[in-house]
Amino acid sequence: MVGVSPHTDVQHHLAEENVRYGDIVQEDFPDTFKHLALKSVMGLKWSVSFCNNADFVMKTDEDIFVHVPNLLNILHNFYSTKERTLICHFNRVRRILRKDFLDTVPPHYIKYMVTDKELPGQYFPPYCAGLGYVFPISVGEDLYKAALSTPVFFIEDVYITGFCRYKARVEMYDHPSFTLKPSIHPQQGSCAFSDGRVTSQELEPQELQELWKQVNTQGFFCPQVVGYLS
Repeated sequence: MVGVSPHTDVQHHLAEENVRYGDIVQEDFPDTFKHLALKSVMGLKWSVSFCNNADFVMKTDEDIFVHVPNLLNILHNFYSTKERTLICHFNRVRRILRKDFLDTVPPHYIKYMVTDKELPGQYFPPYCAGLGYVFPISVGEDLYKAALSTPVFFIEDVYITGFCRYKARVEMYDHPSFTLKPSIHPQQGSCAFSDGRVTSQELEPQELQELWKQVNTQGFFCPQVVGYLS
């Protein structure tokens, strides 16, 4: 899911990618942090318009490894009883970051600063961390309908899984398998997901490729120490 880049070479590479793999969805808005909420709405729109025969939709970031077999196990076991639920990792940080508190947070958090004009109050509604969340396609349809009548707020996780989810009357479930911790070293791939974990921490492209190789070349088998030779 991408917006528009001001650089023609980027658009050229996107076009090449799309010709080769057919995996690019693009709409006409600047691809910036302030437009991530629009990108998420675009993802909902595309899903319900072109994949409405799918059972589930998962949103994740490009730097997250998703262990699909573990994800399928969760979907199979969980959604037999709770169809109107969004599975995710709850975001524990709900206080709205104001200008007066910028000196108390790391510099890379400055982009999350919100003015009173953008959003009044002290706290965000309960919402999911953006590393990955999954929901039935019917929930996706309701989230998209809710987004069409909800003013856009630039922090996309808050917007989609907070405001739109609340308007659509969808529940959240805080699942321990959706997590960034502990960190996974790519060489640990064959064992890192043996407990049912679904998501990795944020990884560089090369690390994602290495983790993929480790997980798949081991056939999802984690070697165990069963004893010692004397």
